[in-house]
This record gives sequence, C-alpha cells and structure tokens, in this order.
Amino acid sequence: MTHACWYKPEIKNASGFMFGPKLDSDGHTYVGSGEDADPFIIGVTSLALVDTCLLFSRSGKFVQFHADATLKVSDLGYPVITCGITDNDRSYYVGAIFVVSQHTENEYT
Repeated sequence: MTHACWYKPEIKNASGFMFGPKLDSDGHTYVGSGEDADPFIIGVTSLALVDTCLLFSRSGKFVQFHADATLKVSDLGYPVITCGITDNDRSYYVGAIFVVSQHTENEYT
C-alpha cells in the first residue's frame, strides 16, 4: 500500500499519501515489522491538509500546534497520533495522522 500511495511531485493536492521516518531501497516509505527493534511508523496526509495548516500558521492569528495520541482504536491496539493546529475559534485542523507500533518516547520525539 505504501508503494501505491507514496509522495511524488506530481501528486494531486487532495490526494492522500503515506510517509515515514525511513525509506526502503526503492525510495518508498519503509514499514517496519512492529517489533521493538523494527517499529512500525507510518504517516498519512495530503498536500491540502498540510497547506491548510501552513495557511493558518502564517495568518498572523494565534494558532496552537497539537500532537495527540489515541490508544486502542484498532484491534491490534496500535496508537494513533494526530497532528494539527487549533485556531482562536477552537477549530481543530488535522495536518497528519500517524500509526505506530510502540508507545515509547522514541516514537513520539
């Protein structure tokens, strides 16, 4: 799935793509096995979501960045991390969603 949905320069603004901290030998997002030595970390976003967050952060208005983990939203129990911003009206704008296999400091920094 990551090979079909990876970022490339010609991607459409509203099309989602996956990304992660490492690339495999083909230049695609590397998906780990989920074990401690090889964690599973994958992010999902779109250029439209990133552009919205950048637009609000540069608007001169007060915005606050959030990173929040939600546990046990899947049968596997993988933590899901959402990253986004909140504006003065308390509206939350998602920038990216991450699924990770561990709940340790290494995956959150």
